[in-house]
Amino acid sequence: MTPKLRFNDKGGKDYPDWEESNLGELCSITTGKLDANAQVTDGRYLFFTCAKEVFRIDEYAFEGASLLISGNGANVGYIHNYEGRFNAYQRTYVLQNIKVNRDYLQYYLEQNLQRRIHREKKDGNTPYIVMTTLTNMGISLPSAEEQNKIALVLKSVDQKINLLTKKKEALETYKKGLMQKIFSQELRFKREDGTDYPEWETLRIEDISEERSERGFEDYPLLSITLHNGIVPQELGGKSDSSSSDKSNYKLVKVGDIGYNSMRMWQGASGVSSFEGIVSPAYTVFKLSERADAEYIGFLFKTHRLISTFKSHSQGLTSDTWNLKYPTLKRIKIKLPSIDEQLRVVRILSHIDVSIESLNKRIDATKQLKKGLLQQMFV
Repeated sequence: MTPKLRFNDKGGKDYPDWEESNLGELCSITTGKLDANAQVTDGRYLFFTCAKEVFRIDEYAFEGASLLISGNGANVGYIHNYEGRFNAYQRTYVLQNIKVNRDYLQYYLEQNLQRRIHREKKDGNTPYIVMTTLTNMGISLPSAEEQNKIALVLKSVDQKINLLTKKKEALETYKKGLMQKIFSQELRFKREDGTDYPEWETLRIEDISEERSERGFEDYPLLSITLHNGIVPQELGGKSDSSSSDKSNYKLVKVGDIGYNSMRMWQGASGVSSFEGIVSPAYTVFKLSERADAEYIGFLFKTHRLISTFKSHSQGLTSDTWNLKYPTLKRIKIKLPSIDEQLRVVRILSHIDVSIESLNKRIDATKQLKKGLLQQMFV
């Protein structure tokens, strides 16, 4: 078969047709040397595991240009391209003495290995890779020049993804540090006329909120409260609909309400609602008084200090049963600036969030570009 996207040589002529080989003919394939109980220390060489984790260790078993493939676990089929000295867990496959463009081979495997793994997966079993899967895997090979061109195009896309990801991570780190300074009052703002805002008040959450317990809105859209995305429509929450067919007891949520997962508040599973709808009775919903801006409280509830407070007030014997209901939450003390200063903080932090979301969209678009290129460049 011929891929949809091909390159031409310098004279504009087509490269030769692709040849077929198998992976065992193109490289040597061995496994890592460290067992599951290996002690990992802060050493000089790299240690790769099937969980994408990388550590430093004091010994190595391999060196040189290599591709490493996770053989089992949640990240089965993950491929790492590395050159240097390293060791690896026993269920990590190590590809060396590679006779073709190493980057080309990595991208080819990225596109085709997962499909091979799941094709061989037995029903009900966790997918894993056996040696014969790799050694017998068919590899389609263009000429060396075309391999180089394919690898260069895809590496440039990966470099863009990495650059955008680093920018996003740097902005997230900056936001985290800024929030810490703002909510600890290490950083204060002034009014536009240069005068100080009033001193912050110490009060309880119940002083600015009231639990919302209206029910009986069965025809309203179902919402979910997620750890990372706050309150979203249920179909965007990343989980299948496990709600009861009888939603008469589901709680009403209005725009601007704060909702949180009572069982996951110690992890920060809360958000400000941009939607009107209903949520499971397991969630807690409360509305705010005019003294508090919802977006400000939303940011405050994501601070490390307050999440630690939520954790210490959660009730239950283990983390699986920890629960923070509103009667307990409402007694927690917070420090609150004036509404004008709250709005100032929200403008600053929201501006950073817009930039982070813009980077997320660019990362997703570039990943989709890479996915499309992989599909067109490989048969």
